[in-house]
Amino acid sequence: MFLTSQKYGHKSLKAFTLAEVLITLAIIGVVAAITIPTTIKNHWHTEISTGAKTSFSIMSNVIRKAVYDHGPTDTWDIGITGNIDNAEDFIEKYILPYVKIAKNCKRSKTQDCYYKIYNLKGEVFDWNSTDDYPKEFARFYLANGTAITFFLGGHIGTKTREVQLFTDFNGWRGPNKMGIDVQTYFINLHLEDEDYDPKNRFRLSLPYEGESKKAKSLITNQYRGCSKSAGIYAGMWCTSLMYLYNNGRVPSKEQYVKWAENKDYAKNYPW
Repeated sequence: MFLTSQKYGHKSLKAFTLAEVLITLAIIGVVAAITIPTTIKNHWHTEISTGAKTSFSIMSNVIRKAVYDHGPTDTWDIGITGNIDNAEDFIEKYILPYVKIAKNCKRSKTQDCYYKIYNLKGEVFDWNSTDDYPKEFARFYLANGTAITFFLGGHIGTKTREVQLFTDFNGWRGPNKMGIDVQTYFINLHLEDEDYDPKNRFRLSLPYEGESKKAKSLITNQYRGCSKSAGIYAGMWCTSLMYLYNNGRVPSKEQYVKWAENKDYAKNYPW
């Protein structure tokens, strides 16, 4: 209802009543409460997808350039698992000459250089490091603020030889979880194994892409699956799930549950 006034011969003025104003504000509040969380989540999903694609593109170009100069990746020197000296030597030789960086962390213990990576359950991902056998990594920052972490796996002369590469598009700021802001890629150096595509000698690859054929296995694997209920490596296969089945984008919960072929996995949706 409108209130009107004809006092002093002026033209009639119309206004909302207080009740009508309060009702309108209440409606706006309800709509905002419904739409804002969804908008924020969609924006976050876009950030994850864009960050993952950008860092993958940059590092893929780096690997191609390094292969051109040093030969296929299965000829590269890797050194000892988790050895910080070998890790630093590796990136100095094969990575840093081919990319513009803002900072090479080396042995720095500052917050941006020494922050931890977590799995989807919130557990520290430390490559089973112990006091007697500490395992460390090399980290640097791209010019766009992306943190790149390199962990050397395996030993010279064995089949288990790989470099795990973790890209974190928002650096040390949280949540620093695999499959969320941290994406996982491999440089395969153990191509004697039949599960690996020989093309990986020339490019950056997805984790275990030769081994995992179905989206379901990428989600439900109890060791590395893209699921909050997986083991210590929970989230490592989220990157493969995004790239192999959703064009590098974060899938919706509906897609995720459909791929898992199990409605109970709705509670394990990581994004």
